[in-house]
Amino acid sequence: TGSSGSSWAIAPWIASNEPMDVYMSKLSKKIEKGLDHINDPKEIKLFMQQLMVKIMHKQPICAMDLYGAVLANTL
Repeated sequence: TGSSGSSWAIAPWIASNEPMDVYMSKLSKKIEKGLDHINDPKEIKLFMQQLMVKIMHKQPICAMDLYGAVLANTL
């Protein structure tokens, strides 16, 4: 189990169905690349789709939403 603050790290690992060492190796490679992938049109589309959910429900968008969307698409 993990606390709510660590869910962002635990959930993608569990969803991957990979052993921890394999997942961590892949994650390390992604982290090394940084955020270059957010310039990819496919990534921008995913990012916008995530934010549209909040817009459609008339909820304000804050910095945490932007961070969460980037983090989700990175992991």
